[in-house]
Amino acid sequence: SRQEVRAAINEAVCRMKLGAADEAARGFRDATYLAAVLGLRREEAIATQNLAWLEHMRRRYGPALEHYRRALGLLDAVGNPEYFARHLHNLGELMLRLGDPVGAREQSESAAEVASRQTEVSPALRGEAALLRARIGLAAGRTEEAAAALDQARGIYASLAEPERLAEIAVLDADRLALLIFGAVLLSQSRYESVLFVVPVAVVIVLGWWRAGRILLPWPAVIAPLLLVPYAWHDRVVDTKTVLWQLREGESSRFSLSYLRGNLEGAWNFFFNPPPAHAN
Repeated sequence: SRQEVRAAINEAVCRMKLGAADEAARGFRDATYLAAVLGLRREEAIATQNLAWLEHMRRRYGPALEHYRRALGLLDAVGNPEYFARHLHNLGELMLRLGDPVGAREQSESAAEVASRQTEVSPALRGEAALLRARIGLAAGRTEEAAAALDQARGIYASLAEPERLAEIAVLDADRLALLIFGAVLLSQSRYESVLFVVPVAVVIVLGWWRAGRILLPWPAVIAPLLLVPYAWHDRVVDTKTVLWQLREGESSRFSLSYLRGNLEGAWNFFFNPPPAHAN
C-alpha cells in the first residue's frame, strides 16, 4: 500500500541519518521497486531521489548520476515544481563534483526556470539556488558572481533556522579567502619586487573581516607566511651579490627615491607610446 511504501522510505531516511548507508540504500531500492509495482509515481520519485542523494554523499558519482537522471523523469511527471527544482540543484552539485561547472550552471538555470512556474518561491529554495550559484562561480573563477550569490544566501538563511546551511556558507567564504591568499603568494613569486602585492591583499582581507564582523582564518591563511619564506631567502642572496642588481651607470644601490622619476618616465613612454616601438 501507499502507507507501506512511505514507511519504507522514512525508515531508510532514518537509517541514512544514523550512518547506516548500506541498509539505507537497500531500503530505498526496496521502496523504489514496491512503488513501481504499485504504480505510485510520487513515492517512486521520492525514493529514487533519496537513493541518488545517498550515493552522491557516498561519493559514488556514477550510480548517483544514474539515479538522478531516472528521478528527473519521475519528478517531471509528478508535477511538483519546488521538489523538481531542488532535485535539479542536487544534480548541479553533482556536476560540480564531476568537474563540470558548465553542466552545473545548466542545471541551475533549469531549476530557476522550473521555480518560476510557482506563484511564490520558498526561502529555502531561493537559498539553495544562491548557494549553488556561489559554488559554480567559484569553480569557474568568477569571484564577483560567487560573492554576490553568497551575500544573497547569507541574507536568506539569516532568517531561517538552518545552521548547516550557514556552515556551508562559512566554508565557501573560507574557499574564497584561500583562493585570494594563494593567488597573492603566486604573484609575489613572479619578481623580487612583486612581494609588495601582499600588502594590498592583506588590506582587502582585513576589510573583509571588518565587513563580516569576524576573523576568518582557514588553513591557507595560516601557512601563507611560510610560503613567503623563499622570497626572504632570495632577497638575502641577491642582497649579497651586487652583480645581480642590474644597476645602470652611476647607480650604487638597489632601491632609491632618486630612481622614481626615471622609472615613471619609462612607464609613461611604455604605456602611452603610440608608435610600434613598444608592445603596449
